[in-house]
Amino acid sequence: MAATMDTSMKRKTGFCPGTAALGKSARAIALALLGLTAAGCGSTPAKDKAVETADGCPKVSILRDAAQITLFRAGPGRDLTDVAARGALVDFHGKCEIEDDGAAINFDLALVAEKGPALSGNRVNFEYFVAIVGPARQQLKKETFSTTVEFASNESRSGSKEELYQKIPLVGGQSAAAYQILVGFQLSPEQLAFNRKALAGR
Repeated sequence: MAATMDTSMKRKTGFCPGTAALGKSARAIALALLGLTAAGCGSTPAKDKAVETADGCPKVSILRDAAQITLFRAGPGRDLTDVAARGALVDFHGKCEIEDDGAAINFDLALVAEKGPALSGNRVNFEYFVAIVGPARQQLKKETFSTTVEFASNESRSGSKEELYQKIPLVGGQSAAAYQILVGFQLSPEQLAFNRKALAGR
């Protein structure tokens, strides 16, 4: 039986002051958004990590190629002055429970954002996806969500805590550990190529 995904989302936006480069303090922002301490989290961005789980629960992963997004203003320009905003999915924290009818997974996803010089206004919209991959590595379900991050006046950083719920039905002694939950930004082919080029240069 193919798994289905019952996904609902509640959104909270947290303000993250500061003007340092996004990559240098993104984790600190994520910890603030998730309400964690460094000792209590222990994850690496864009790596597989099990949420706080019962035995036999799926792993959650932020896809490395889709963990960041750079939004440019309309037009051909791709210089730093053309950047409207940058976003990063940097951490998550949650729990999983095995129920009579399947696995229930709740987790909070931290999205941090940096305002670019080309952004008009104080809001930026990001799209990201949540997908379930089955035991045979097949994509069983994918949903795309939209979230708006607002920057406070005279501040260049902000973020959002995305509260997510997934339910994976299980039958016939199936184990949810054979499934995987993948998260990433919904990227255009150009944005994906931009990310891969940046990663290759590291």
